[in-house]
This record gives sequence, C-alpha cells and structure tokens, in this order.
Amino acid sequence: MTLFGTIRKKILSKNIEKRNLEYLQVMEDKQRLFFQLGKFNKCWQKIIKNIQYYSDLVNDKKLPKRFETWKEFLEKVPVITKKTIQESKNIMFDKSRNIDFVRTTGGTTSQPIQLPAWNSEMRITELDMWFARSWYGIYPNSKLFLIWGHSHLLGAGIKGKINKFKRKFKDYLLGYYRFSAYNMNEENMRRAALEMLDFHPDYIIGYSVVLDSFVRANRDLITELRKIGVKVVIGAAESFPSDNTEEILGKMFNCPVGMEYGSVETNLIAHTHPDGGYKVFWQNYFVEAIDNGLQNGKIIRVTSLYPRCFPLIRYEIGDAAQLFEGDNGIGLTRFQKVIGRCNLSVNLKDGSIIHSEVFTHALRDCEGIIRYQVIQNKDSIRLLIIKNEKFNNNMEIRIKEKFSKIHPDLNKVKIEVVQNLEQTLAGKTPMIIRHTVD
Repeated sequence: MTLFGTIRKKILSKNIEKRNLEYLQVMEDKQRLFFQLGKFNKCWQKIIKNIQYYSDLVNDKKLPKRFETWKEFLEKVPVITKKTIQESKNIMFDKSRNIDFVRTTGGTTSQPIQLPAWNSEMRITELDMWFARSWYGIYPNSKLFLIWGHSHLLGAGIKGKINKFKRKFKDYLLGYYRFSAYNMNEENMRRAALEMLDFHPDYIIGYSVVLDSFVRANRDLITELRKIGVKVVIGAAESFPSDNTEEILGKMFNCPVGMEYGSVETNLIAHTHPDGGYKVFWQNYFVEAIDNGLQNGKIIRVTSLYPRCFPLIRYEIGDAAQLFEGDNGIGLTRFQKVIGRCNLSVNLKDGSIIHSEVFTHALRDCEGIIRYQVIQNKDSIRLLIIKNEKFNNNMEIRIKEKFSKIHPDLNKVKIEVVQNLEQTLAGKTPMIIRHTVD
C-alpha cells in the first residue's frame, strides 16, 4: 500500500460506491433497454453533428436523427469492423475537441488500428474496473503484481526514455510491480515467482497464457506462494489455454480466479463475477451477440453509451460469447464465457517462448500495415504484411529495432510484403502459425 494509493482510494471510493448502487438497482429488461437507448441517443446528437462518417449517413437518409427502438438501430446501423476503421478513420472521430492520446491495437485479428481518444473516456470506464475488482476485495490502494507486456520499453530516443521513466514512476506511486510477460520460458517464470514472493501483492493480473506458464513452472513453490495471501488472480487479453488452468491457479494461490473482458479500444466491457459468468457493464456499453460465430458462440458487437472522441457503434471486437439459456443477445447484462482469443507463441533457439503480444505491440502503431501474420518453420520466423501506401522502409527498420529490444534473435525475423495471408484448413487466418516441418 502506498500513500498515493491511499489517497486514490479515498478520492474514488464514493464514485465506486455510486456505480455499485447504479448496477444494483432493480430494472426490468424493457426499462434498462430504454435507459440505454436514451444514453445512446444523447451521444448520437453530438456524433451526427461532429463526425462526418455518420452525418453523411443521416444526410443521405440512411440513418435517422434519433432512434426510437433498439430494433430500428440493429436494422439500420452498419456493423463497424477494423477494416472499416482502417479505410475511413479520418472521418470517424470527433474533431471538435483536441485529441489527448491515441488507442493503438493489433488485437487477435492482427489488424492494427489507431483510435483518437480523450482522457475523460478513461475516467468514465475506470469506475467499472474498480467496481469489478471490489467483488474480490480489491481496491485502488491494493498492491498489484502485473505480468504484462512492456511496450513502454519499445520507444526510441529521448521520448522512449521519458516513457520508460514515467511508467516506472507511475507504477511506484500506484503500488504496482510490472514483470515482463513477453518471454514465457521456465527461467523467466521462475524469476517472476521469486520477485512476486518479495513484493507480496494483494492481487495478480496477467496475460492468461502467461499465467498458465507461470503456474506450471512453479508448482513446487505452492506453499510459499499461498503464504502471500493473494485475494484474486485475474486473467486478461485472451482465454486460458487449458481447461484446468483456472483450477490449478486457484489451488496454487488458494484464491478465486477471475477474468477481464475488454480491449484497448473499449477498456473493460465485462468481468467475471464470483457467482459465475460475466457481468456486462451496461451503463457504458450496449452489447449485442446475435449472429453465429466461433464454436456455436455469438459474435460480440459493442456500442458505447458515453462521450468518446472515436465512438464505437456496432463495433465488431473480434470475439464470440456463449450466452445463458433464454438470453436473446440484445443488450446483454451477462454471458457465460468468451470463446476464442488464445494465440500461439513463437519458440526461439535458446528456449525462449515469445508471447504473441510482442508482435501486436511492435506493429500496432504502424498505420501502413493493414494485416499481419507470423509464420514459424522450425527456427525460421517470417512476418507477413499486407500493406498500404503509408508503409515504407523506415517502418521496417523501426519494427526490427523493437524486436531487438525484446530478444536479439527476433531481429532475424524476415519481413515479407504479401497479398494474402496463410489460412488453416478450416479457412481461418490466425495471427501465428507454427509449421512443424519446413
């Protein structure tokens, strides 16, 4: 616990409790959907005034100035994908205010996009995050051990050094200990355990696949790790890779295991609840899951209900959900589980196991990349890129520099510009494909 964390808890406590009461209020589905529609229509008035993409659709009579029902919304509003954003980004955000930062993501679909954003967006969605963590006894002054990507180390020059210092200083103030999740080999996972034992966190958050590697590398430390008194272990960014990951994590730390659901584009959309399943933060997002997707799940699309520089409207995030029996997928408040979202890693000669987020973090701010894919043939690694006119040789050099900061062998990755990416026999295009033979 840090002094800054104590102050932050005091500042946020009232708002977190207010958010708690908002979600606890009893609402019938019809009343809740009406409430959500009212919030969206309020945002919609500014959207069609300030954002050309949608004002053009209204002016062409393809969309109304106000939606009377969610049925009308679903029938008339086009689905937005990452491809849509790549092609039309410059007319899809609000230019009436200055941009505070840019959300950059590659995601499991390996389609990098950059979304202009305002700081106010983070303040609004932050309350949902703390509300969810409070279910597990976690608060803004709790100590966090974060097994996560170190993208702040990938910057170049003075700006890169400044970002590195800022991240380290912020973590110190917040009571966070950040351990790099890029290399998942046993040696690194053992080091993570020793540093965790020294730090004594209240809770742990990590990439789900990395948490699986961690628990399998440190089974002999179960007695010591249990003594820390961790209140919850939270997986994020992807699904757990094995059916028993959640069980063995829970046994190792003798605590509940949770899961976040969200993205760089959205922040938190939903979170597992100790009683089971995911709770959706419907105050901020209208979530639809109607059309069939992966493994008999339903394709998740989100619509933001709060002011954003780049509003998300029927945005297809790239995942599917398994619904509870009886739910129709319109304006979800819950779902059973997320389907998919678990990428392969890349294996290097020295035994390093490189998490897929390495490639996401190295490529996500390259506007010249439309899609990408990593192909491993034994020790040979190729990065396939579908590019547009913005991609140039300087970007390729910069990508190699970022790779080198993560692991020297990644500098040997061969970058190839292609017209099409490789597909599996099932017709899917994964971010990483590992061939066992050349």
